[in-house]
Amino acid sequence: MFQHEDGTLSSLSLLVDPQTTQNLGSALATITGELYIANPGQDEFHLLLGSSATGNISYTGIVNPGDISSANVNNLNIPIPAGSRLLYVVKMFTTDQSGPIDLSAYVSGGLGIT
Repeated sequence: MFQHEDGTLSSLSLLVDPQTTQNLGSALATITGELYIANPGQDEFHLLLGSSATGNISYTGIVNPGDISSANVNNLNIPIPAGSRLLYVVKMFTTDQSGPIDLSAYVSGGLGIT
């Protein structure tokens, strides 16, 4: 996303909708959304502090289609300068040490910028 004028990030949201049945066993899979910014004239993105949608989206055991979870972060007041580029990154972490875990899901994120 390219910010055309100065704005203020007021909220973030993240929604995860599993698409297949998956048995995660005793592993805990936590899904996080983080907003990165490249300021005007810069090519490197860095984490926009205070802009993580975390903690509310986690799965364990059997996950079925329709087990929708969401996370919202409101009441933010983070300036976004005109000309900034924004990148919303979603990642999954797991407590399982025995190997990779697959979780096929539809993921949607939203930003509130005023």
